Amino acid sequence: MMLMEQDPPSALGLSIWYLLMAALGLPLNLFIISSTIVRRSLRAVPMNWLVLSAAVADTAYLLSLAVFLRWSLAADHLVCKISGFAMYYFGMISIFTAPFLAALRFMALSGNSRFGSTTNRRGVIGIDCGIWIVSALLYLPFVILDKFGIEKVGTCGITHEENWYELPYFLFCSGTLFVAYSATFFFNRRLHSWVKNMNTKLLSLTGESKVTLSDTRNLMKIFRWFLIVPVIAFLPTLILQILYRTNIQLLNIRFDRVVVAFGALPAVINPFVTIKYLRPYRLVMEAVGSKIPFFSSPIHFLFKEDQDTSWERMKVNVTNKVQAVYRISIPVLSMRNNSVSVYNTQISETLPTIVL
Repeated sequence: MMLMEQDPPSALGLSIWYLLMAALGLPLNLFIISSTIVRRSLRAVPMNWLVLSAAVADTAYLLSLAVFLRWSLAADHLVCKISGFAMYYFGMISIFTAPFLAALRFMALSGNSRFGSTTNRRGVIGIDCGIWIVSALLYLPFVILDKFGIEKVGTCGITHEENWYELPYFLFCSGTLFVAYSATFFFNRRLHSWVKNMNTKLLSLTGESKVTLSDTRNLMKIFRWFLIVPVIAFLPTLILQILYRTNIQLLNIRFDRVVVAFGALPAVINPFVTIKYLRPYRLVMEAVGSKIPFFSSPIHFLFKEDQDTSWERMKVNVTNKVQAVYRISIPVLSMRNNSVSVYNTQISETLPTIVL
């Protein structure tokens, strides 16, 4: 049965919101895509292929949201069917990418040789292809059953199920998103444990190891956003969808559209935090911004590197300890002249390990 638009003003308002989110998110996602394709140094890093995949999925997701304008103006069911499938499909790809990013980073840091075939470029591309194929297969039954169209929550998606087996399968698909979310949380905690362990060895780390530690901290900041934003963006909508599918009618369609409007946020926030916290992409953005005087200051303000406060605190603590050693050692040395060479040797061996 073809449904007509129940509330044209709210539909137009939602479509304008989607267009605004697309205007904000598309340039950032396209920047990640173009930078990865053009720069060999970015393509050489296996993990960046997943970053590229997520940016492509977010770009397609924003475009599928933007075409909701067609529904708000003409109630075009064919466009809504295509848009609904694209929203679910590309949204799932974006969410599925996060746990694999976290897992691959942890595998690379573990140094276990058995993960070598997984963490190299061929292995990552294979994982990426698997994400796209599995996501398509999950929603293929809804395509076969012609279940994409205008949802009761007021946006394009999966329509109300009439058969007994459709609701369990919808919940199964939603459950896979929870599994992906849980996996992201799990590997982020493992990375946290690794960082905590490395913090105890800061003074003995080489320069390259410190860069790896800093990059891992920044990657964990991205994962925190990946864990927070979906709860705000998708969980309220999922609750509404389940309630409607159990024949519980709560509020009107205008409220529902306010709730589903948050679903556009991940595709805007994801590329922003990726550029901000992944050093290679941030450096490319700064290089591009320096060539455009008008955008140089805003880009520097938005994407400036955060100070590594934990390392700064460690340097201060170590400096204070060394100063305390000098204060304690001087009177002792003056009392025991025969021990001067021993104490001087101990102090000279300690100082070069401190990066001030």
